[in-house]
Amino acid sequence: MGVLNAQVAAREDMLARVRRSLQAGSALPAFTAVTIPAAPPAADRQQMLHEFETQLNILQGRTVRTPRAKLSACIDGLLRERGVHTLLAWDAAHLPAPQLLQDLQAREYEILAAQVPRAEPARAQHVQSLGTATAGITGADGVIAQVGGLVLCGGPGRPRHASLLAPLHIALFTPQQLWPTLAEWMAAHATAALFAQSSSVTVIAGPSRTSDIERVLTLGVHGPKELIAVCIED
Repeated sequence: MGVLNAQVAAREDMLARVRRSLQAGSALPAFTAVTIPAAPPAADRQQMLHEFETQLNILQGRTVRTPRAKLSACIDGLLRERGVHTLLAWDAAHLPAPQLLQDLQAREYEILAAQVPRAEPARAQHVQSLGTATAGITGADGVIAQVGGLVLCGGPGRPRHASLLAPLHIALFTPQQLWPTLAEWMAAHATAALFAQSSSVTVIAGPSRTSDIERVLTLGVHGPKELIAVCIED
C-alpha cells in the first residue's frame, strides 16, 4: 500500500505542477495570415536556374538543359553513357514529359512497374526485381534555387524508391517550377491538395552522402551516387 500511495502522490504532484504552469503561462500569439506569394516572373527564371545549377554543382550534382523535342535523345544518351538498361520511374502522368517512358521503351529500356504488390509471393518477387534497376527517373514538385534542391512529394504513382534505390537519379523539371527559396515554395503550396495526397515530402540536394566513417565523405551510401537534374526548356 505504501508504494501505491507514493505513486498516487507523485501523480497528483505532477498534475498540480502542470495546472500551475498552464495558469501562469502566457497566451499564444494571435494567428497571422500568410500571404501566398505569386509565382516568380519569367524574367527571373534564368537567374534562378543559374543559381540552382551553381548550388547543385557545389553539392556534386549536375544540371542538363535540353529542348523538349530532344528530351528522349538526351535521356537516352545519359543512360547509354552509364550502361543503364533497367529503370524505375514515376508514372508517366506525373512526369513533365508523359511521352518519355514510351520513347524509352521503344529504345528497348526495361521500365519496372512502380506499384509494389501487397500479396506474397508477388511482393517479394517484385521487391527483388527492383534491385536490378540502375537508374530512377522522376519529376519534381519544386526546384529551389537557393539550395540547389529538388522537392519530391511521394504518393500514388510517385514512388519514393524511384529516387532512392538506384545508383543514378534523373529528375525532370521545367523552368516554371523554379522558386527562389524553400519557404516561398512552401507558402505557395500550403493549401494545395498536393500535400493531402502525399505520403512524404523530400528535399534532395545532391547525391546521397555521408562522412560517418573517419570523416571521409562518401557518395552513394544511403541512396543514389549520382544526381542529374534535367531542365526541359520549351
